[in-house]
Amino acid sequence: METKDGSEITCRTCNKLQKVMKMCTRCKSVMYCSRECQVKDWQNHRSSCNNPVRKTTKIVENSDTFDKNDNSIFSENGGTKASRKEEYNKVHHPLVDFTKAISDKKKQNGDDKITKPDGKCYLFFNKYYTDVPEVDESQPVSSIVVKCNKEKHKLDVQNSWTGVEIYEYLSYVSMVPLEKLKVIHKGKVLSWETIQETLKDKAVYQVIGETAESEDNLDQRDIAVLMKQTGLDRNTAVQSLKKKGDLLDALLDQ
Repeated sequence: METKDGSEITCRTCNKLQKVMKMCTRCKSVMYCSRECQVKDWQNHRSSCNNPVRKTTKIVENSDTFDKNDNSIFSENGGTKASRKEEYNKVHHPLVDFTKAISDKKKQNGDDKITKPDGKCYLFFNKYYTDVPEVDESQPVSSIVVKCNKEKHKLDVQNSWTGVEIYEYLSYVSMVPLEKLKVIHKGKVLSWETIQETLKDKAVYQVIGETAESEDNLDQRDIAVLMKQTGLDRNTAVQSLKKKGDLLDALLDQ
């Protein structure tokens, strides 16, 4: 079965016709009844998946039953298109455009692996920064205790640091991304505007936040592409890449 523009409605892999089907997001010319069928067919389809995107808006066959909406086929039975798509996406991951995923990586700085920066750094909104403040022991410091994820750190913090610099340093020490870092002192949640005034010797701070997964030897582009293509959070994406050892395998596993 085909649309007017020649694209197949039945599943390219098993030839089934379901009320809910997905279209290849690159060539717009083949359909699949499930992610499993897309994965099985990818090795065969990838070589021919170079057709320009067709500008179609309707599936002609049984137009009162099938309608294309954002690369997906949805039943007309019950609810609006938007509400049906929202419910569908709650339980179905979108099909991954593998060709785009790999090309996105190659566009960035060639084929050389881009790893986490060496030395001191902290994570802030999925980007590493190396401007971690350095302690100058010749200048006044406060010796504090920081508790985080069942670990205790004894640290020297420069009294002249701004609240932002203190937060950056605590993010580096605790390995909690800066935007997720919460600091508690004497039962009060501090901010970068208030933490500096609490500095003194033997002050105790509780740092709360999910520790970032170790990303040693992982390509930062692989992490970025996997997050973008699948919607995974950074830690889950890192765990998947460690488990599978390859970006394409990690994508197929989602």
